[in-house]
Amino acid sequence: MTSLIIYILCSAGLAQNENFEWKTRPVRDDLYITRNIEIQQNLDLENLNSKAEQALKAYEPEASSGRLTGLTFSQSQLILNTLLTHPMYLNEEHDFDLDRRLGLCFGRSIFLHLQLLRYGINKNSIKKIFVIGPMSPGSNMIWQFHVATIVKDINTSEWWALDTNIGNPIKVSQWIAKYQALSTDKTFRIFRSPLVDRNLSLRFYITEPQKIGPSSWEYNIRPGGLFHESYNMYFKEMFRYFKTNPLSPEKKFNYNQCSKLF
Repeated sequence: MTSLIIYILCSAGLAQNENFEWKTRPVRDDLYITRNIEIQQNLDLENLNSKAEQALKAYEPEASSGRLTGLTFSQSQLILNTLLTHPMYLNEEHDFDLDRRLGLCFGRSIFLHLQLLRYGINKNSIKKIFVIGPMSPGSNMIWQFHVATIVKDINTSEWWALDTNIGNPIKVSQWIAKYQALSTDKTFRIFRSPLVDRNLSLRFYITEPQKIGPSSWEYNIRPGGLFHESYNMYFKEMFRYFKTNPLSPEKKFNYNQCSKLF
């Protein structure tokens, strides 16, 4: 397990192009503050969201020897199913999120990131997508953010978003549209001019996968990190599961590629 943690902590290797948003923004940046600054500067958030999505499609992950550069839909579904059927997910509210304050979407995204690595996916072919801003999923609830792990499709420029709220992999563009529909932003017109409360507008950010949450740092187990008591043993249980349930080489998606190396 120690070697896996070290691998994750060191997995932010630079790609061949440094101009992508997730390469130029430090993983420790507070995305809430970043969004507020963009609003104060009167930037067009919709345009920034569109550019982030376009950059993702244009990005060609740097290859990693013996690892797959992406997944098919069915392989992505298999990864998602490993969490959907996992006791940690099925008993999440009862065991880890008793008062429904944690949400733990960030925890589920970490689980899926680590699963992708365990199944032999190139670390450069995995990212996270955050949506920042008020959203209402119903029942008078207001979310301030949501996050999902995304993985590149092996045959196209598309990326699959893995989100337990949805239950099946969907294209990032569809994921963005789904959460955009939950925005509390209200656009109305006076004398044909649209008026928008930009403080309610949503901003979508692509980040390196080791970012924990919008205002959090990279994965770590130092004081205040993933093993903090506020997480109710969630991450300790997650790492215990990975340690006690190693994957056989034959189960890994990259098994054939690894075999070619010998």
